[in-house]
Amino acid sequence: MKNLILILLLFTVFNSLSQEVESNLFKSYFIKEKDLTADRIVKFNNKFNIEQKSENQFKLELSIGQDILNAQVSFIEKTSFGGTSYYQYDGNAMINGEPNRISIESSVGLESFAKGLGYKEYSNQDLQLFEIHFFYWASNIEEPLIKSNFYLYPINNLAQGDRDYIKTNDSKKINLKHVLKREKVNSKITGTYDLNDYIAFRVIELENNQILFSLSFGAIGYIEGLSHFENKISVFENNVFGPCKFQITFKKNNQIAIKTVKGNGGSDCGFGNRAYISHEEQLYVKVSNETPNIRKAR
Repeated sequence: MKNLILILLLFTVFNSLSQEVESNLFKSYFIKEKDLTADRIVKFNNKFNIEQKSENQFKLELSIGQDILNAQVSFIEKTSFGGTSYYQYDGNAMINGEPNRISIESSVGLESFAKGLGYKEYSNQDLQLFEIHFFYWASNIEEPLIKSNFYLYPINNLAQGDRDYIKTNDSKKINLKHVLKREKVNSKITGTYDLNDYIAFRVIELENNQILFSLSFGAIGYIEGLSHFENKISVFENNVFGPCKFQITFKKNNQIAIKTVKGNGGSDCGFGNRAYISHEEQLYVKVSNETPNIRKAR
């Protein structure tokens, strides 16, 4: 019995850590290069990806011009000097296909960069607050006193909306894992609303007056989206298949009304034959207050 309880506790801890895994892709960054006369800061419009694999483990992928770096590092310690904190990480890296040891010192924990922390260009922010200092040397030699190194400063040029979607070929799909982190607690809006036995509207209220929703017509039609709402009205617009625009109104007595305001409400929204959103308001009645599975098939 004790062993079973221990296993359950370990599973709970592992599961909670898994839910905290973050990943962020920066489109550009600054590199500080040191020489004998002065420091030189150069901007690179290359990608830098940092992923938190577990509580203390991180994966980094970086391209600097033609050079490629892939690294796995673990958190070692946090120290303070002169009132400033430093986070240290050690691990292994492949640089242009060659094995290296790598050590990283950063001004904030790497988990903050994995969540999207970055320097905002043309702002009054102190660039040093976003510093990641890389040290590296060949794996087949002892750690030298003087190591190759460079300083990197990620640029935060990903708006919130960029992270809300995942690109798939020529289209984009909602990044549910990321979006659902903003779910509003104790929402009176969140739930499932039915028009009839075949048509269901599922919605999750998010922070900042936003909703995540799906409208399902069973096997002949489905659409999902993100939209803002104000004064209990949300207007969603999507031009992938045509001019698809409809209005969602949250009413009293656990009801919502949906109507098309632009387009034919059917094929313009990607629906099949006989599936469409009427130009006249249709009332949907709430049948569940539970947080719905947005992509559940009817």
